[in-house]
Amino acid sequence: MSALTLNDGAELYYEEFGNPIEPTIIMIHGFSGRHAEFKGQITAFNDAGYHIVQLDLRNHGRSSYDAGANIARLSKDIHEIITYLNRDRVILLAHSMGAAVVWSYCQLFGTSCIERIITIDESPQCLATQGWKYSLFETTWATIPAVMSRFKETKMTVTRLPDETFTAIKADQVAHPFNLEGNQALLMNHVSLQWQKIIKSIDVPQLYIAGGKSPLWSSEHALYCAQLNELGQAVIIPNTGHMPHAEKPQIFNNAVLAFLNENK
Repeated sequence: MSALTLNDGAELYYEEFGNPIEPTIIMIHGFSGRHAEFKGQITAFNDAGYHIVQLDLRNHGRSSYDAGANIARLSKDIHEIITYLNRDRVILLAHSMGAAVVWSYCQLFGTSCIERIITIDESPQCLATQGWKYSLFETTWATIPAVMSRFKETKMTVTRLPDETFTAIKADQVAHPFNLEGNQALLMNHVSLQWQKIIKSIDVPQLYIAGGKSPLWSSEHALYCAQLNELGQAVIIPNTGHMPHAEKPQIFNNAVLAFLNENK
């Protein structure tokens, strides 16, 4: 359990598991999430020979709060932790808004330090436009103010989480509550961005995973993303909502490890 002091004085909380000399997977949660969501990945990925770094994004969990946080700043934080850990190449595994953070990282810093990318249930465009089928709640510029209320009311999972993961998340939520109202600007920034052009330009293999019954958008966004780039692949995990990594960890882990083994 450690905290990295960032260039603006904020602290980024992270935990490490496994042998640091092994390939490193950095796990990045989404909006309102926390590192404990990846509890079900630790043993499987360690056993497969990977070193894991799980973190709490700025404004989340045990990391510092910043009223002016946006996606670009969060991606800068990822750049700083990669630099601090002195990793030449890392694998980025990111859920929901965390995927936008990864795509922003690629936009700002390139992919020279990235070996592979796995994103979980994140559409490349939240706003509904003519002909776009993968928006968040069919949100438009006019209805953006209602996103926060809709988000608060939405049940993100379809199946019960494994007890160990559920307990870890709940304990962390009690100890380090998420400031939902204080993060409206971050959510609005996230919703306003589009990533199709960046996805097309990424020059490392990327796996797009979607929950088959995601409450946020059509799971077919993963198939759409995969066809944007010849290095892309897609997996849709049936009977899962927005958190397939937490809901069905064994199926999720098998899919990710198969992707990593294929691209060694």
